[in-house]
Amino acid sequence: MRMRPWMASVGLALLATSAHALEKDFGDVGAAPGGTYFAEGFIEHTPGAFTDFLMFSLSSPAYDMWYGLGTISDQPKVDGSNIDGLTAALYIDNGVAGESADDSFYALIGSGDYVTGGGPLAEGAYYFKVQGTATGPSPSSYAYTATVAAVPEPQSYAMLLAGLGLMGLIVKRRSS
Repeated sequence: MRMRPWMASVGLALLATSAHALEKDFGDVGAAPGGTYFAEGFIEHTPGAFTDFLMFSLSSPAYDMWYGLGTISDQPKVDGSNIDGLTAALYIDNGVAGESADDSFYALIGSGDYVTGGGPLAEGAYYFKVQGTATGPSPSSYAYTATVAAVPEPQSYAMLLAGLGLMGLIVKRRSS
C-alpha cells in the first residue's frame, strides 16, 4: 500500500512532541524590613512538555519565603486538558540569570497536583524550576503564589516580652 505524502506529514505532526519554556523574572523582592512581597499568577501551556523558570532575588538575608505552586484544580478540565507530572524545585542562581551549571540545588518542593513549601532563605538570587506536561486538546495552566515576609528583628521579640511582662504585672496587682 502506498502512503500519500500528506498522510505521512499528518502522522508525523501527531507524533511530534513540543517542549515549551518560559522565563519570568520578578527582580528584587526584598521589601523593606517589616514589608511583605506577594506574587501570584497563572501560566498557560499548549499541549506538550514544558520547563518554566520563575526567577527572583532577595536583597536582605532576614526574609522568610513561603511559596505554593499547583494546578488550578486536581480535576482535569471538561475537555480533558490537564497538567501531568507537575514538579517544582528551588535553585540558588550562582551564575548567569536562569539555569546554568554554576547553580546549586536548594530544595525539591515536590510533585503532584498541589505543591507547597517554605522556609528561610539567605540573601541572593533564586529560581523555581517548574516542569510538567500539558495534555489534552486545549491549553492547560497552573497557578503560582509566592510570599516573602521579613523575619522579626530581635528587638521586636524583646518589646513583645516586655509588653507581656507588664500585662502580667497589671493582672497580678489587680488580683491582690
